[in-house]
Amino acid sequence: MTATDEDREQINQIFQLLELAEQWREWDWPSVERGSAMYGDNTKTNPHQISHLFIQSTSAAIDHLHCLRNSMRGSGPDSLWVHIQAPFSLLRGAIENSSTAMWLMAPASRQERVRRRLRYEWGSIKNVESFTEAGRFTERGGIERRKDRVLGLAVAAGIDARELKNKPQFSEIVADVGVAVDLVDDERNLPLLLWKLCSAVSHGDTWVLTTFDLERLGELEPGVGAFNMTAPVPLLWSGVKAATTMIALVHQKFAMQILVHR
Repeated sequence: MTATDEDREQINQIFQLLELAEQWREWDWPSVERGSAMYGDNTKTNPHQISHLFIQSTSAAIDHLHCLRNSMRGSGPDSLWVHIQAPFSLLRGAIENSSTAMWLMAPASRQERVRRRLRYEWGSIKNVESFTEAGRFTERGGIERRKDRVLGLAVAAGIDARELKNKPQFSEIVADVGVAVDLVDDERNLPLLLWKLCSAVSHGDTWVLTTFDLERLGELEPGVGAFNMTAPVPLLWSGVKAATTMIALVHQKFAMQILVHR
């Protein structure tokens, strides 16, 4: 299916948004000031500092978008093109990671921010444990020490250790962030819907193909058609817009949380 003039214009807009990732890769993350809100959070979660996971998550989101930007470069100097399905896998990584960064810092309560960081760390430990079991690795001492350390931090913060074992899922994280940043339209959580679509494409789910641009070419046999499929450019634009907006918001949030307001 030949791209329309409207598609070409929107592809150019997508690339212009993704140019932000080139700038963001050069961010110099400043140190957390003693006495700031983030400093207090880090003290409660050390060595699993909230600021460390925040920077890691934001950097991963930027890296996914930068890869998407580079994948759109065509063979000519002014040539842009779009893969059919792979961009949505990259968008999924960008949405998940930028949402994680915002999810960590969105609550007004320090105890809730600490709870979320420790829940996330406990989930990470369980992932390592699962990997160790799948690989039949015998070393488990480090895993148990990590568990004990996280449980100790929870007790010191007045958090019921049982709450940590409710591993945060990305569906929860993205949904919470959609509400926190007011991206809910008529009760539809837009980041969550975009994440679900991107996840479906990443997993090869066939139901999502109905959202793609399909051009019927003919019939291969009775009841079986042949189609030419192209990426839904407006949907891709919405995903890129959501991800870049989220990264800009989390960067502003970080700047506010690491400073002492004098």
